[in-house]
Amino acid sequence: MEYNTTASPLVSVFMPTYNHEHLLAASIESVLDQDFDDYELVIGDDASTDGTYQVAAQYQQRYPDKIKLFRNEKNLGITGNCNAILSHCSGKYIAFFSGDDIYLPGKLRKQVEMMEAHPDCILCYHDIEVFRSETGETIRYWNHGDHSSPPVTGASKEVAESLVLKGTGFMAALSVMVRRDCVPKSGFNPRIPIASDWLMWIDICAMSEGCVMFIDEVLARYRKHVGSITESNMNYLLEILITITIVEENYQFLRSSAYYSYLDLLIKQAGWFHMREEYTKAKGSIVKCYLELWKSWRWVGDNFGLLLKMTFHCYFPKCGSALRDMKAKWHDNL
Repeated sequence: MEYNTTASPLVSVFMPTYNHEHLLAASIESVLDQDFDDYELVIGDDASTDGTYQVAAQYQQRYPDKIKLFRNEKNLGITGNCNAILSHCSGKYIAFFSGDDIYLPGKLRKQVEMMEAHPDCILCYHDIEVFRSETGETIRYWNHGDHSSPPVTGASKEVAESLVLKGTGFMAALSVMVRRDCVPKSGFNPRIPIASDWLMWIDICAMSEGCVMFIDEVLARYRKHVGSITESNMNYLLEILITITIVEENYQFLRSSAYYSYLDLLIKQAGWFHMREEYTKAKGSIVKCYLELWKSWRWVGDNFGLLLKMTFHCYFPKCGSALRDMKAKWHDNL
């Protein structure tokens, strides 16, 4: 391990990295270029197989009072590495980051100013730009424009409920700054190997008395590239299920929201199986959804039409395809 042991800074910038050799320098530079100086950059290399650690070590040697660097002896995975990084963070605040993303000027200063001015603020976040790594092209913004989600703010427990219902669609991990003393002592939950940040934000908000605030500015850029974590796989859906189960177990006041999210998950699962033409599994998810409807009549009121539509497509997939073909042909003949 190679890291400094100077007095605690105001902010710990939390940076996990793995095989980011060609992207890491830009990420580190975006932190060093901030117009706020009271921070430490904590870099945890998860046993990269390329030159990631060497790139980070060069920066650590140049900025020994700013950068803490360590390398895991073996690959711990995303959640394991994140917990290792947390153990080295000493700041009053933790700003979450990644070894392939970019901070924009003023990000740290503006978030610290907001949290210092509002002692009851336990977490603040901001809008970000999602861009295509290969071209630099903007794909979308997280909290404004097409395909975005409006921010949610207010009492932390109410935000926890929104997080359970909506996931992290309105709160990009890259944008989050939290009070370190609000982070659960156990850290990220090891039952969730990859997408453990969602439960982390729920835990912070559910266990704290305070508020969540939003800065209506784009203050970071999220890189989409080959190797980025994607939501379009079954492992991700399974991790959502584990998260919902943990919320049900730990927070009675969030159970109704967890049940709502569970039914949402079953519909997504059915759609995923249908897309892969695994119709028997899709039917199984639909049947399970019907059996569990009693848990959330609110979900039934909001989504019963969608459930009927998915039922039709899962039980009559060929008929659904024929209808789509007929519609396409009809449009072509107009």
